[in-house]
Amino acid sequence: AIIADDPRPHLQRGVAYAHLGNIRTALSSLDRALALDAKLHVAYINRGNLYSDMGDYPEAILNYNLASHYAPNLATPYYNRGLVCVAQGDYRNAIADYTEAIRRSPNYAFIYGNRGEVYFMLGDYERALADFQTAHRQLPRLRRAVAGMAVAWNALGEGTKAIYLWEELLKQDAHYDDPNWVQSEHAWSRVLTDEVRILLANLNDTL
Repeated sequence: AIIADDPRPHLQRGVAYAHLGNIRTALSSLDRALALDAKLHVAYINRGNLYSDMGDYPEAILNYNLASHYAPNLATPYYNRGLVCVAQGDYRNAIADYTEAIRRSPNYAFIYGNRGEVYFMLGDYERALADFQTAHRQLPRLRRAVAGMAVAWNALGEGTKAIYLWEELLKQDAHYDDPNWVQSEHAWSRVLTDEVRILLANLNDTL
């Protein structure tokens, strides 16, 4: 039974309904949780995620802002807000948010990977490479980081290093010979995928 003044059951219901795809009930439950506890940062994060999935980016950002206000040392609101910024093409603010997330969670490889991808889209290949390398050091099995290092090396004119890394990826999964698959697998933008095409063309020339 739900205790009238306890927000936690409403939060749990909201999360559960979100997983089931029942967005309206999920939002209603999260709204109720926040009505009972306006400082419940986890509810703001979950509500922000729902709005982001719906494409309502202003509402998503508003909720992430509130989450970061009530939990200033938590990386998640900044990371999620960075994702929204990327979805809107706001790359400079995405980098700022990812950087704030890294300050709060410096050992989270995925944040470095995401920031590296944004740096790459802005043409800052050296910073992109540095972030991909950090992500790889933190999580060596993260193939997305290896692929990022490869395209960054390629964009920097270091084709030999790029080809070596890509051949290592091909040993693990032959799908890496298909740029469209890479784009889908890693949720990459066209900018990174175009570099994959160039890299593969160079690799094929060496065969």
